Amino acid sequence: MKITIMTFILMLLSVSGSGSLQVDSVTAQLQIEPDSSVSVDKSVYGPSQLVYVSISDPDFNLDRGVVENIDLTQIVSGHPIVEVIIRQPSEGTVTLSAVDGSLKDRNGNAITKAVESGPNTAVFEFEIALPDNIEPNSSVTVLYHDPFALKTGPETSGSSVNNVVARLDTDKDEVSLGHDLTIILVEPDANIDSRSIDEIPFSAILISSDNFDETALDEVIDVTGIRTSYASLRETEFNSGVFKVTLESINSKLADRNSQIRITFFDVTSPGSGPIRIEKAVSVVPGKISIALDKNQYSPFDEVKIELVAQSFNADRNKIDVLEEKVILSTSSGHSFFPTMTETGASTGIFVGKVELTADQNEKQGDLLVKGGESIRVSAGVFPGIDVTASARISAPASSMEFKSGIISVSAPRILTPDDTDTVKAGTNATIMASITNAKLGEQPFVFIVQVTDSQGFTSELSFVTGKIMPEQSMNINHMWIPSASGTYTVRIFVWDTLTQPQVLTPSKNIAITVN
Repeated sequence: MKITIMTFILMLLSVSGSGSLQVDSVTAQLQIEPDSSVSVDKSVYGPSQLVYVSISDPDFNLDRGVVENIDLTQIVSGHPIVEVIIRQPSEGTVTLSAVDGSLKDRNGNAITKAVESGPNTAVFEFEIALPDNIEPNSSVTVLYHDPFALKTGPETSGSSVNNVVARLDTDKDEVSLGHDLTIILVEPDANIDSRSIDEIPFSAILISSDNFDETALDEVIDVTGIRTSYASLRETEFNSGVFKVTLESINSKLADRNSQIRITFFDVTSPGSGPIRIEKAVSVVPGKISIALDKNQYSPFDEVKIELVAQSFNADRNKIDVLEEKVILSTSSGHSFFPTMTETGASTGIFVGKVELTADQNEKQGDLLVKGGESIRVSAGVFPGIDVTASARISAPASSMEFKSGIISVSAPRILTPDDTDTVKAGTNATIMASITNAKLGEQPFVFIVQVTDSQGFTSELSFVTGKIMPEQSMNINHMWIPSASGTYTVRIFVWDTLTQPQVLTPSKNIAITVN
């Protein structure tokens, strides 16, 4: 109960010296603060927004074990127990109450009671949906007439109604194809409910680019296949009035590189006489791109692995993309090859490919003809006028490699022809012969390599034989060769222990041959 002032009078009885009865009094005043109040959840609202009203009054908390109600249709001292007074600059004052049914919730239903927030809280709550035609710069006052109060006048809580101009922004001013773009809309007028996450539909956002003319965002998403973090612009948290959505991995269907994406929002609840157009422009720029080789130096028999990082080639983020004729590996002597580049996974923007090097001039095996001592260069034309490159060297012939002496010896190669002469003719069979000897006490694995190069240093024949040779054993190895053209050739014999990380077992031997 609210008692403003209580007066206590203490009567003291005493007997005077003459024997008569004397009465004395002492007066004391005790002031008790009011124990009820009313409040709202915000200080500023927009049209159609929800107002959460809280009434704190322990006098209605009769049973501590249950959730209780306050009947809002009751009359207190000739007034509804709760009144909402809306004072508008030009349209006058509007009074809402549960008595005449003008207090409405978000669904348009009449409000008749305030419900305790929990057992024994003594806080009673209800929501009010403000009219959608309320004027800007209006004031809203909630009056609570406490039926238990001894003082005169209601408890009050006030707020204002103001339409705030929205603000449109993005998380970056420049974006690359394949990267995400977040749209940020600050629109307090769309913060309808301070106790829930509000949303703004995609149709309220318009997109312009070199591919679209002010098209609603939901239509743009359907056409481009771009995924979004949510199905609408979502409020970042309760009562923030800030709405966001992320466009994931934008692609060239939305906008071309070196162009702009323009985002537009029409604020229809602005304080002006009509909708306000709000825009934000984002530049589409080339993204981070790179290309790399897996080694700085290769042998003429190596496999070259290539990695390309280019989100702009990530055409479909739902599948693994494959690039044809986008990357070229070339040699300093003028040979080239276009490897197939395959994305490492859906939407990674990382593409890998491989090229088999060969020293075979006829390119019977391998993809790219190389020779020792030259350089190779890989490049990708990502955008017009923009290339990324990487380079490496081809190692010198294997004969320059250090060897471990005393393990294997090899004889100089010899040439045998069908007519047992030294004359080798183009288009006819010739046998290349050599023998190897194991001077080691144990078994020795080996790779016997035959290389035939022409007068320009290009390989016209390359083959190898693998095996094992026993201690102190000699072995003859023959290789059939059919020269395709006349000229001067060099036959080289190499003996390694393996093709992977090879150890040269003996110096190479060679012989010059003239083919008629």
